[in-house]
Amino acid sequence: MTRDIDAYFAHIKDYLDSNNIPYSLKEPVWEERYTTLVVNGIKILYREAKQSATTLHHTSDDMAEITFRISPHNFSSSFELLSKLMALSDDQSQMRYIALRINDSFQCAIADEENSAILSAHSDYSVIKDRLSGYTNELLGLNFYIFDSNLSFRDHKPEHTISVVYDYGATDAGSIMQLAQNLYAIGVIRKKK
Repeated sequence: MTRDIDAYFAHIKDYLDSNNIPYSLKEPVWEERYTTLVVNGIKILYREAKQSATTLHHTSDDMAEITFRISPHNFSSSFELLSKLMALSDDQSQMRYIALRINDSFQCAIADEENSAILSAHSDYSVIKDRLSGYTNELLGLNFYIFDSNLSFRDHKPEHTISVVYDYGATDAGSIMQLAQNLYAIGVIRKKK
């Protein structure tokens, strides 16, 4: 996302402070590297780089990282703030993704062939040729990926996830909510029986 994660997290806190937006913060305890910030339906998990990490000998766990989670409650205003926070990054690309995790009352049509069958029957959708499980909603201008949990090698129950790629400078919350509603209407997302 950004090259200087530490500076980015500091910019986020400065932005919230300068705009009088209240937030809660849990600083790292002892040797922990994680800081959690919660603001208006957004949870920001910030992991500092390991002090011993060098550019030549490190793993991805050694490096700094920032992750955002957003609640579906009050999504419109939370998403607007999230977009403003994304703009503080020194990453020049405005493309981001948001993972829509389906709650326990619902499920996705998880098999690639099932999603392909459902989506190909609707002219609003097209396949992304060079990406398995990738689709575009032409009307909304959003690309999204549905992960085939049948291919997972994990022991625990897989999460039903749809990853939506969006431009944080141009996409509004309504487009993402409309995509989820459309996928529900055509049966990609459905209530569990």
